Amino acid sequence: MDGYISQYLDLLNIRYLGIGDREERAKTLSTFVKRMVGQGKEYRQIEGEVRAMAREHNCSVEDISLVEEYPEEIEW
Repeated sequence: MDGYISQYLDLLNIRYLGIGDREERAKTLSTFVKRMVGQGKEYRQIEGEVRAMAREHNCSVEDISLVEEYPEEIEW
C-alpha cells in the first residue's frame, strides 16, 4: 500500500475493536474491509489532515500518530 495513509487503518481498527459483541464484529467485518480498500470520503479527509500535519511539522506522514489509542484489553 505505497502512499496509503496507515493512520486510517489504525482508526478503523480502533473502531472495530470498540465493538463489544463478537457477533456484531463478525457482521461488520466486511464493511470495515471495504472502507480500508475503498479510500472513500473519510479516508480522503484523514489523508488531508495527516498530510497537512506532516507539512506543518516538517516531517513524514509516517511520523504522524493518531490521538486515539488502541484499547488496553481486547475481548475476542
